[in-house]
Amino acid sequence: MQHLAGSQGITCVIAILFAALACYVPAMRATRADPMTALRAG
Repeated sequence: MQHLAGSQGITCVIAILFAALACYVPAMRATRADPMTALRAG
């Protein structure tokens, strides 16, 4: 059972990293956009 716990831990860490990246990338794109241009386009 020890091997299973290690695998679950690694899987959990990888899932957290992907979730953080999925939040970080759109946030960085949003900070590069000009607010007035974004408001006019909407």
